[in-house]
Amino acid sequence: MIGPKDDLFPKPHQGGMVLFAFFIGIYGAFVGVNALAPEWMEWEVFPGINLAVAWGMGIILATFLIAGNYTWMRRTKAISTKGANHS
Repeated sequence: MIGPKDDLFPKPHQGGMVLFAFFIGIYGAFVGVNALAPEWMEWEVFPGINLAVAWGMGIILATFLIAGNYTWMRRTKAISTKGANHS
């Protein structure tokens, strides 16, 4: 049975909010440039690849990196918490 001290839904990791704000900044800039200066997205940053495609792929890569970083932060915190409770 679950008691009052059991933590089914742990508080969000504070670092997660920082990572989320970082992602919102990257994505918000992408949307802002598309809305306010769409001609910038036509710039060719690599041969055959314009800024829109490069930035979009960068957002996808950043999402995976942010998720991996958050997972690592949560796992590190869980391991340190378990080690403190069992010693």
